[in-house]
Amino acid sequence: MSMGHNVLTKIVNAVRQGLTLQGLTAPLDMGVQGAKLDTIAESTSATGVTIDGVLLKDNKVDVNGTADGLVLDADGDTTIEAVTDDILEINIGGSLIAAISASGLAVTGNISTSSAGFLKLLNAGTVAAAGTVQGDATALTNQISLVTAGDDATGVILPAAAAGSIYFVWNGGSAGLKIYPATDNDINNGSDNVAITILENTLAVLVALSDNDTWAAIYTANS
Repeated sequence: MSMGHNVLTKIVNAVRQGLTLQGLTAPLDMGVQGAKLDTIAESTSATGVTIDGVLLKDNKVDVNGTADGLVLDADGDTTIEAVTDDILEINIGGSLIAAISASGLAVTGNISTSSAGFLKLLNAGTVAAAGTVQGDATALTNQISLVTAGDDATGVILPAAAAGSIYFVWNGGSAGLKIYPATDNDINNGSDNVAITILENTLAVLVALSDNDTWAAIYTANS
């Protein structure tokens, strides 16, 4: 048995016994045989242990924004990453499929469900119309809204347009309901800040065409 092998064996045994190795000027190379250890612990408090660029610290795995940081399949092209701060991206077959952030979920491609189930994409709620001008109308916080108390004067106000957003507004009041765009936005290329008024017991469908600008609307006008 070579002297080098004896030294390596002693080092591995020392690590197994929890001893500290001092004075090393380069990483230990265990070769293809590797090392068998029951425990790997940090030598400096709060620094964790780094293995090939992956930080293990305080019961957490930190890949520190590495592209394709978590690989899920055998050929390495289905991954999860967070290259951009606070955005989780899911890649399948090497292509971005979904991104999750504080703003919500963005999906590339189709979303489907089995024939036995259903897919809920929009949130729904009931609000009462209020006010008589844009500034005191009830804010719409749900993408599907059943609005009560429409009386030809009261109204609701959309959020700032975000391209691709869809809102459904049902007027459950006894008279017309005003729907205002957000400040400096418009509906159907009308004047900024001006409401449309929809007939009672009808539905308006509004789609944001561009960010902070125009909503396209399909609705039955109050006469």
